[in-house]
Amino acid sequence: MALGDLLERENTNQVVFEGNSFMKKVTLNRPRKVNTLTLEMVAIIDGMVMGGGAIVFMLARFKIVTENTVFALPEGAVGSHVGGSYFLSRLPGYFGEYLGLTGARIDGAEMISCGLATHFVLSKDLQLLENALDKLDSSDESAISQLISEFIHKPNIKQLSAYSSQLNYIEFKQIRGGRKHNLKKCLIIDYTTFCHVLLRTVSNDLFEGVRAKLIEKDEKPKWQPVNLELVTKKMLDRFFDKLVDEENWEFIKLSPRSNLVDNIVSYSKL
Repeated sequence: MALGDLLERENTNQVVFEGNSFMKKVTLNRPRKVNTLTLEMVAIIDGMVMGGGAIVFMLARFKIVTENTVFALPEGAVGSHVGGSYFLSRLPGYFGEYLGLTGARIDGAEMISCGLATHFVLSKDLQLLENALDKLDSSDESAISQLISEFIHKPNIKQLSAYSSQLNYIEFKQIRGGRKHNLKKCLIIDYTTFCHVLLRTVSNDLFEGVRAKLIEKDEKPKWQPVNLELVTKKMLDRFFDKLVDEENWEFIKLSPRSNLVDNIVSYSKL
């Protein structure tokens, strides 16, 4: 049974906000009863869903995506998304902040990977799945889950990013650390890490990226390691240490100078 069919049987009064601004009323096109449904809700995205539709999708216990799915929250450019703070705050790392602030689009495989979706089903199998759900004479969560599992397909999650996982981490650490360093300290750190990158003391990723992007142009870099999970703290720390294998190498030494640049940065924050 479709969600719309269920809601038609209920009081579908919509939520209305009244204010004193130029926008006198804002009517949300989501019935109040969505929040009080006692049946399990199965939501399917086989195409593009953004904004309010994406929020409603996240209310479902079973969230099904396909190879055609595109998900985004573009409201960050014009306002905010009601309900988004709950599920965005529960995504791994800072991925929720990234999606909410940038409005970036992600596909079905990426939604599975980060936890925004629960099941991946091929688009061609959706009608069979919907027919099976219609025939299921139960709203039991385990019964629904078992039925959907018969149609799931392993998504093609991209293992090789267009960017080096290791060098991305270095960039992230430099930017975060730069918040508490002056210009001199930042230049010393940047010089040190770049020497490691050029001399391949820890990784060959820079040259692999140049090969894949500029020389052979196959757009298939073979990063080492292949993903963020395999990057260790020991690997990262080596980028910021002295190059022990280079006899004449030393940390860059900058001549004394005025703090004009730091003052300019400070004034820009006022």
